[in-house]
Amino acid sequence: MQVVYSVIILVLSILFAKNASSQNFSESLDSLFEKKLPQLGLHQVKMTWKSGKTVFTDIQTFNPEGKRIEHLYHDGTASAREKMEFDEKGKLKTTTYYSSKDTSSIDAKYIYTYSDSLNHTLQIFNGERELSQTQTYQTKQVKDTIWVTKTRKATESSHISKSLTRSTQKGDSLQLSETIKFDELGKMVDITTHFELKRKDSAGNTIIESGRYDARIDESLMIYGDPMRNPEPYIQNQLKGMYPYVSIEDYTPSKTYNSSGQIILIQEAYGKTVFHYNELTQLVKFEHFTNPAMTGEKEEKTSETIFYYDSQGLPIRVSEISLTSGKTIDYQLEFN
Repeated sequence: MQVVYSVIILVLSILFAKNASSQNFSESLDSLFEKKLPQLGLHQVKMTWKSGKTVFTDIQTFNPEGKRIEHLYHDGTASAREKMEFDEKGKLKTTTYYSSKDTSSIDAKYIYTYSDSLNHTLQIFNGERELSQTQTYQTKQVKDTIWVTKTRKATESSHISKSLTRSTQKGDSLQLSETIKFDELGKMVDITTHFELKRKDSAGNTIIESGRYDARIDESLMIYGDPMRNPEPYIQNQLKGMYPYVSIEDYTPSKTYNSSGQIILIQEAYGKTVFHYNELTQLVKFEHFTNPAMTGEKEEKTSETIFYYDSQGLPIRVSEISLTSGKTIDYQLEFN
């Protein structure tokens, strides 16, 4: 049944991803909904738009604290529905995924159990009652370092997979997250390292770069492939800081925030997104541009998205304009 579970989650993720790809602005609205809806005593957002002859509908329901508790999407042929429950402390308790053919039928369910503020267990069910796998997360913090141990046990298998992530803050600017995987005997077999580098520009904006690091192991060792055949001692030495890190990114993505904490620029390999705000700090527009370093041509604006607000500060219409195709999609929002 593990395969069935994986297929269910894949189908649901594709449906919601399809929705997200047709409204790149959804993440920009999330924080606004969480803040404004409780203030105004509202609990639901309905968004509709049309592409060709197809009418799309996206309905989100929020609790009094502004947390999303249900998300329903329909594109004319398929649906996606998920429901979330939270405990009295605001922690996620359950997530339920429903069938795309029958949104009253449960396909999968996640149940979170917290032993304390740092540790929890996740049980994943096929349908409502058939336990598929159990995951445990154990966390400890020592000064500027956080250790998270994750174990996963599939119901139909005796094998327990294990990984350990060490996150270390290096001063105010650099954070390293090293994830080690273990084999069935408990030996370390692989390590991947991500970095997040924070700096200020001349205007006082905060720029955060992120990507992959790799350990620069002595080349004489690599010639014989020993780190591949017998990785554990090299992983231990890497964790001790014996090998320097180097970035392995061809292009390092970054996000830039202004002094108010609002995102103003996203730089990625395929291009950049520039965000604009009005005097009320409302997001009024963002624009997409190509990356000349990747295309080999001059920078070109490919699309822009414009936000329109009512007197209460709620976005009631969003226009997504493609400059390459000449098409415009208008999203209408209703609040209850």
